[in-house]
Amino acid sequence: MKFMRFISLINFFIILSLVLLSGCSRENTKSNINYETQTIREDILFDTHNDDFIFIKGEDINSEGSNAFMEFDMDKNDGTREMFMIRADVKSGTEIMYYNDKAAVNLLHALKNNPLENINAFKEGTLPREDYYYQVSFYDLDEDGQKEIILSIGNMLDEEVSIIFKTTDSLDTPAKYIGAAYGGQSMYIASNYHIYAPYGTEDQIKDYMYFNEKLYKAVD
Repeated sequence: MKFMRFISLINFFIILSLVLLSGCSRENTKSNINYETQTIREDILFDTHNDDFIFIKGEDINSEGSNAFMEFDMDKNDGTREMFMIRADVKSGTEIMYYNDKAAVNLLHALKNNPLENINAFKEGTLPREDYYYQVSFYDLDEDGQKEIILSIGNMLDEEVSIIFKTTDSLDTPAKYIGAAYGGQSMYIASNYHIYAPYGTEDQIKDYMYFNEKLYKAVD
């Protein structure tokens, strides 16, 4: 009798271990992209492996009447399409606008901790420099069904920052600043859904991960 009870306990722990192991493993259901063979685009600032972005060079923003614009549904379930625009004028300077059905904000005014301090992307009066590039892209970094906004600014050579925003229902703060990733050029989403930021001349990479509405520099 004791022997049978002992066998039952062993079976119980084996089953429990299998359940826990299956619970700890996560099947990647977000995308069918093979990241191991995916070519990283070098003609834009940030590659999310999709076409959900707007991208423009500073000299084109400065041209009269020129801007970048798109409508995009951040949450595929709500049926509401948000609007994004990159534009500039002498009075207002550079405006990287996010509009939802309740509010609007210039993302440059929603920054905290001065993430653009070491990025020489703006002239006096906050007008964009002709040789810098500006991009807004979207990606669900935490797999909650709501895409985050990624604002990238850089010179496509050796200087780039990508800034993460979380959209909210607040009228005062429709886009919440999360954090910034720094690199040289051509940042991208990696197979583990981290943000990889190449820098230097020896294929070095800074690894950032988004978790619980915070951006962390990952540690091996």
